[in-house]
Amino acid sequence: MFELCKAIDALHPDDPSVSVLTQTFRGRVASQFAHLRRKNVLWPMGPRFDRLRSALPFLEVLARHDLLHVPHNVGPMFRPSRTVLTIHDAIFFTFPEDPLGHRSMRELMPKAAKACRMIAAPSESARRDIVEYLGVAQERVVVIPWGVDASRFRADDKAAAAARVRSQFRLQRAYFFSASCSTGRKNTVSALIAFRHALAIGCEHDFVVAWPKPESSLLQEFSAEIVSGRLVVAQHVSDALLADLYAGATATFFPSRYEGFGFPVLESMSCGTPVVTCANSSLVEVGGDVAFYVDPDDIDAMAELMRGFAPEPDVELTRRCVVHASGFRWETTAKRYLDFYRTALED
Repeated sequence: MFELCKAIDALHPDDPSVSVLTQTFRGRVASQFAHLRRKNVLWPMGPRFDRLRSALPFLEVLARHDLLHVPHNVGPMFRPSRTVLTIHDAIFFTFPEDPLGHRSMRELMPKAAKACRMIAAPSESARRDIVEYLGVAQERVVVIPWGVDASRFRADDKAAAAARVRSQFRLQRAYFFSASCSTGRKNTVSALIAFRHALAIGCEHDFVVAWPKPESSLLQEFSAEIVSGRLVVAQHVSDALLADLYAGATATFFPSRYEGFGFPVLESMSCGTPVVTCANSSLVEVGGDVAFYVDPDDIDAMAELMRGFAPEPDVELTRRCVVHASGFRWETTAKRYLDFYRTALED
C-alpha cells in the first residue's frame, strides 16, 4: 500500500482530498510524501494490541472522515456506509493452510464485505472468488490492478545486474530465480525439485531462490545442490538485491497454485526477465501472453523448460516482457482508486 500512497501523493488530488492514517509511515518513509496529509497514531505494536485495535473503532473516530479505505481485507467499521475495503484474494477459503487463523478470517471477511460500501479487488479472478465465497453482489466489487515500479525494476542494465549477483553468490553460470516464502501454495519446492531433475538432463544454469527463514528440512533435502554451488538459498535480500536478482536471471520461476494478483510476475517482466508460472487464479491476467505456463504439479515440464532456456538473454522476449509490464503502473492504479473513492462518496 505504500506504493499506492506514493502514487496518490504524486497526483496531488484536491477532489477528493486524501489523508493517510497510520502508525508506521514516519521519519524517512513519511518524508517521501510531499502532499498527502498524515496522521500518525501512537498505538503499541504486537498481536495483542492488534486484536484490540481490530475490535475497537478508534481509527474511524480519529480520522473524522467522509470515507475510510481499509486496505487489508477486514477492519472495524464504526460507519460501514462510509467504509470501502480492498480485499486482496479469497485465500482463507481456497487454501486454508492455517486452520485456526484462517477460521477467524473466514468468519470476519464475509461480514466486512457485506457491511462496507464498496470493495476493490486486484484482479478479475479475485473478484470472482470474492463474489463466490463472501456472498456479495458482483457490481459491488471493482477491479483495480496493482502496478509495478519501473524505476526500481529495470531492464536497462541486465548484464551488470547478472555480474553483481554472480559475484555475490560466486555463481559459475547463468541462473534462474524464484522469489518465495514458506507458504505451501507458492509451490517453490516443486521448482527446486524440477531443478534437480533438470540438472540430471543437462541444465546449464544455477538456481537462486530468495527464501527468508527456510526450514532446516528443506536445506537438508537440497544439501547436495547447495554444497555443489548449483543452488543458492538467499535468506537476506535487500530491495536493491531483489531487483538485481530479477534483472540478472535468465528466467523467474513462480509456479504458484493461487494468487490474488502475482507481484513477482510483473517485477520480473519489468526487469525484462521472462516468467514461468501457472495458468490459474490471477496469474494468467498478470502474465498475459508473454509468460510461460506449466501445471504446478508437472515437474517434468518445468525441468524441460529449465533445460531449454539458453544462457544468453533473448532480446525480443526481453522487449516483450518490458512492454507487457508497462501496462501495469502505479499512477494508473492511483487514478483508478481516486475514481473508486469518488464513486463511493457519490453513491
